[in-house]
Amino acid sequence: MKCQNCGREKSLDHDHLCSDCRKKDITSYDYAYFNQTASNLSTSDTQENLPDPVGVLRGFKAIGYSIEEALSDLIDNSIDAKAKNVVIEFGRNDEDLLFIRVIDDGEGIEPKHIDVAMKWGGASTKDSKSLGCFGLGMKTAAFAIADSLTVVSKASKKKAVGRRWTAKNIEAGWKQDYLDDKASENWLKMDYGEIDISKSGTVVQLDNIQEFNIASGQVSSTLDRIHKGLRFHIGVHFHRFLEKNKINIYITTVNIQSEISTGYESILPINPMPELTGVKEYPKKFTLDVAGGKVNINAHIWPKKSNSVGYKMNGKAPDYQGFFWYRNDRLIDHGWSKLRTIEPHMNLARAVIDLPPKLDNFFGLQVGKYKVEPPRVFLNSVLSESKNKDGESLKLWVKDAETLYRTKPKTEPKISAVIPGDGFGDNKKIKIYRELFSQDSDTEEIVKCSWKKLETSQLFEIDTDGFELTINSNNKLIKKMNSDTKELLAISIFLGVQQYYLLNGLSNKHEEEIELINKAFMENLK
Repeated sequence: MKCQNCGREKSLDHDHLCSDCRKKDITSYDYAYFNQTASNLSTSDTQENLPDPVGVLRGFKAIGYSIEEALSDLIDNSIDAKAKNVVIEFGRNDEDLLFIRVIDDGEGIEPKHIDVAMKWGGASTKDSKSLGCFGLGMKTAAFAIADSLTVVSKASKKKAVGRRWTAKNIEAGWKQDYLDDKASENWLKMDYGEIDISKSGTVVQLDNIQEFNIASGQVSSTLDRIHKGLRFHIGVHFHRFLEKNKINIYITTVNIQSEISTGYESILPINPMPELTGVKEYPKKFTLDVAGGKVNINAHIWPKKSNSVGYKMNGKAPDYQGFFWYRNDRLIDHGWSKLRTIEPHMNLARAVIDLPPKLDNFFGLQVGKYKVEPPRVFLNSVLSESKNKDGESLKLWVKDAETLYRTKPKTEPKISAVIPGDGFGDNKKIKIYRELFSQDSDTEEIVKCSWKKLETSQLFEIDTDGFELTINSNNKLIKKMNSDTKELLAISIFLGVQQYYLLNGLSNKHEEEIELINKAFMENLK
């Protein structure tokens, strides 16, 4: 027989090496030997070696969940439970954020299933169509931002049941609290505003929130920032569910000291793909054969200088070029996935990839379902080997998007219409405004008016990315107005700032102009 190393005909040992080669490379020989046989080495005993709970909790907090990602993970469970309505409720006092609740009117959890649902990595009963897949999402999401997770749930015609994990009890040896059945039942009968869960549903509450260090007097402004971030993140990541009216998602804040609520704000869908294409042949569908399956890629090209919320993406459009990875209609991740760097001339290129659940592992789906890590074999082939029905490769999409970006327009594009929406009056008035403001326009952007207590002395603030006008309800003059006068004030301010919603961001000069408009309205109100 021939030696596997030198190829000479010699007497070989049990590892198919001749004596000369074995002597020359004893280190490699030993490594190869143990690498092949380590799993077969005899054992003297087998003992339980549980993970250190303190280290586990520290690890989950280090995963890097943002509050938007953590709460999105909880919404996944609500959608899997076939909920029609979800409420995200922030509980506060005058000085601090106390708790976060996610409430849904889904099917609830039966008593016999609650312990499996609360078990870390518990055997999941979900199928390939579910958003959840690891049995870790709710727990990792909760302890990434909080120190206590309480779940109270009721399935139809079943008794209510509740469980609680706390960091203290986990560190004491994975001990779980069992809530009193009657207390759980009463908790589900509370008034949750836009949602009724007395027959079936679930309340998930996070206490001892660790994500924020709120400075004195900054609770309202911090929560306003959180609300804005959630409206955007959830509006984008769940836009398919919201667009199809499969679910309604609301945000509210309740001050438990004053018992004042901000009301229930409905989250609107934000579709990152264009309704009007920038290149008439698009969108184009491409297909890539990979890992024994097919991956469909729908390539889009945005029009230049679009003012759409879906393109501007909260003022960060350049960060949202490349691939948009969906799994069961839920957006998971976006970007070029290390294929190329972000470049301004690719701002118009976005492509949808619907990830088949059977390829979760191949594409490196993370536990938090907020990131994918495509393997090198995909990155090396996706542009050249993805083909459409005409045999064109995905490289054509990259070329067309860049060409459009670099092409100077022959004529100036039409300006989108900015139209007053919710908060400017009843449905009849809003219909009239739409007819007045939308004439001869290609696209429309709806501005929402809200009345909130602002931390500044300003009469109003504008959010050009979120298309919102916020009027300071804490102003002494406004407090004396009736509803008709307030509506008249709102539309007057809108007319004064309407043009700023058409800009791609506000310069210092624009900010100064808005400040002057603020002062002018304040003077006229006196």
